[in-house]
Parts: sequence; C-alpha cells; structure tokens
Amino acid sequence: NLNEQASGICAESYGQYTNHLGACLLTTGPGATNAVTGCAGAWLDSTPALYISGQCKTEQMGQLKGLRIYGAQEVAIVPVVKPITKYAVTVLDPLKIRYHLEKAVYLATHGRRGPVWIDVPLDVQGAHVEEQLLAEFDPASEGLAEKPVVSDAELRTLYELLNQSKRPVILIGHGVIASAQQKAIRKMAEEFQIPVLTTWRAKGVFGDEEPLYMGCPGIPAPRYANYVLQNADFVLILGTRLNPAITAFDEPHFAFMAKKVMVDIEQAEIDKLSIPFALTFANDLKDFIPAMLAQRSLYKPQERADWHAYCTGIKVKYPLEKEAQPYDNEGKTDGYRFAKALSDRSGVSDVFVGSSSGRTCGISHMAYELKQGQDFVTSMGIGSMGWCIPSAISCCFASGKRRTLVLEGDGSLQSNIQELAVINQYQLPLKLFI
Repeated sequence: NLNEQASGICAESYGQYTNHLGACLLTTGPGATNAVTGCAGAWLDSTPALYISGQCKTEQMGQLKGLRIYGAQEVAIVPVVKPITKYAVTVLDPLKIRYHLEKAVYLATHGRRGPVWIDVPLDVQGAHVEEQLLAEFDPASEGLAEKPVVSDAELRTLYELLNQSKRPVILIGHGVIASAQQKAIRKMAEEFQIPVLTTWRAKGVFGDEEPLYMGCPGIPAPRYANYVLQNADFVLILGTRLNPAITAFDEPHFAFMAKKVMVDIEQAEIDKLSIPFALTFANDLKDFIPAMLAQRSLYKPQERADWHAYCTGIKVKYPLEKEAQPYDNEGKTDGYRFAKALSDRSGVSDVFVGSSSGRTCGISHMAYELKQGQDFVTSMGIGSMGWCIPSAISCCFASGKRRTLVLEGDGSLQSNIQELAVINQYQLPLKLFI
C-alpha cells in the first residue's frame, strides 16, 4: 500500500474475508499510528488481525527511560493500542519472540476474536537466536484453552419455548460467520421452517430471494423486516450484540411480544441489555449450534402456515423499491434503484464491499440484494471514511482476484484515494461506484 492506514484496513478486511487471520508490517512511529484506525475496526468488529510494528533500538527507547522520545521517530505504540487489542507487547527478549507470536495468533483466532499487536525493536529484529531455545506458548498452561459447556438442561428449555411458539424467528449476526456455522444455521432454518432475520454483517448467509429470509431489522431497514420482528412470539438471537441501531434505542420494546433467547460468546454483551430474556447462553456458536442440532429430536413440528403467509405477504407488500423515488431533487437517479440495477447485473461470484458511512451505507446494506453465499465485507463498528478502497484491494487478492464491486462515497474516497495507484499497479478487477 501507499499509506499504512490502508495497510491496517487491508489486514482487517483480509481477516474478515478469509474468516481467519489478516496481517501487516509497519514501520516505527507514524507508520504504527497510521494503522491504528484499521486495528480499531478489527477490535470493534471482532476480526482476527496481526499488526507487527518496528521500534527503535532498546537502548534508545525513551519510554524505558521515562522520556517521551529518545530514539528516532519513537512512539510508545503498545500503550496506545492496548485498549483496542486482545494482546499487545513490545518484545524486549529475542528468546521470547516465538512465545509472543504464538500467543498473539492464538488469542486473535480463539474466543471472541480480535486484533493483536507485536512491537519489535530494531536490535531485537536483528538478533541471532537458536530456534530450539525459543520459549513456546501453551494455552492450556495459562488457562486459555477452557471453554464453557453448553447446558443440556437449558437446551431442553429452549426447545420447550420454541415448541410453544406460533410465530418464531431466528435472528443471526456475524458470530454465525465467525464460527463458520452458516451451513448449520441454514440446515436448522430449513428443517424447522423458521423465518430468518440477519444483521448487516451476516448478510449473504441467506440470499435476498430466499423465501425464509426476511431481511435486516433495525432503524435503517426495510419495513417488512421490522414487521416480522415485532410480530414474532419467539426470537432466537445468535451471534449478535444487538447494537442500538437494531434495538432502535428502545431495548424494552425490541420484539416486545416475543420470548427471547440470546446466545453470545461474551457474557458482558448480554448483561448490558435492558431486555427481559427468557434464557441466555454465554457460548461460542461453534459449540452451541452443533449442540443444539444434536438435540433436534426435541423439536416438535408445529402448524405455522398463517405465520409463514404473514411473513411472505409483508415482504411482498413492502419491498424497498416502493420507498424509492424516480428522481431526487438534483435530477439524479435514486440510490435504491441504482442498487437494485447493480444487484440484477452481478452474481454470486462477485465480491461485494459495502460502505459503512454516509448515504452509501443505506444503499449498500439495505438496497443491494446479495445472492446466497455471495461474499460481503463491511466495517460496521468504526464506520471510518476511507475504508472501502483498501478493503476492496485485500478482498480482491484474498478471493484470487475475482471481480470485486465497491460502493464508496465521494468524501470517503478522498481519505485513501492514493490506493487507486495500487489497484492500477496490480491490475485488480475492481468496479468502483461513487
């Protein structure tokens, strides 16, 4: 890249696209601080990413002497990024490099995933080591390999609540993708014939055209998605933290007629909500969903023809294109109509990168119709301007240079416009819409 901010964003988006680990190398001082935006995005969206920065020689580190700066372009980056990483360390002992790298990668890719940061002084980079003497990392010895057990008794209670419902809905978030449970969720929805809602970051698990898919609810949303949510009598919430845009800043009235069951990898995300849950599970979905499906003999099929008819009817009654206008007051085409036209001309093999800020956010997240299984990458937590171009670059490379579609705002484009030169240099098949 031509700027480290773009590298930091590329690392996050590569991790998001591959559902594994993105990484980038940064020089000291401003090289490291430039990448903080990408790191913050990875932290907020729980994306595994490894940031490795250079640092001045240990003997010149003012931070070790109580000084603001001593070495050339020195910035104490670890205190800066510690609140937005799962692990951040300056490596002072060359024999600990293996330990720190192994621990960083483990933490980035296990539990609630996220970014990690390794800062390596120049003299440590150049140190000679005997590989057999390098200290190893063992997660079990540090109590990091343990995971909560999914309660069979509570699973039975969950199925009792589901069996009693007449109007059930499953609401899935990015946790389903992070735990690689897309196929399992589809199997569950199809076998139980339960309508599905998704958050924006879980778009693509179901295609917009599929009969069980009812869209993304919340403040910026198609009407039918909110009608389905607010008329449900049971909601199974899987892998979403229920941010205020989804609850409409009114948690007590979120799916107010429904008994709600929430499953999240982090107990604190459940505890923060003022929602009367019937049941909660603090489990990783890669453990919870297989455990739930293993008990699916407890499910008693119900006659829910009226509910399915309602969901299908409301989706037909309130399509998003009805909200669009033929022309706005500048005489230009409506953004929703544009997104519909773009959707009709793209396919499941196209990678789609959606903007998370400004007017393009609604167009790319609400109006663009994803096909089932189509790759969709977006930064929702930080919503930074300048995100889309670097994100598209990394996604294009990660996909094997498949055609990559990008929606970006005119102001946001300026923040990393220099990366157009990178696209040209590598002749990447990007289609950029401003």
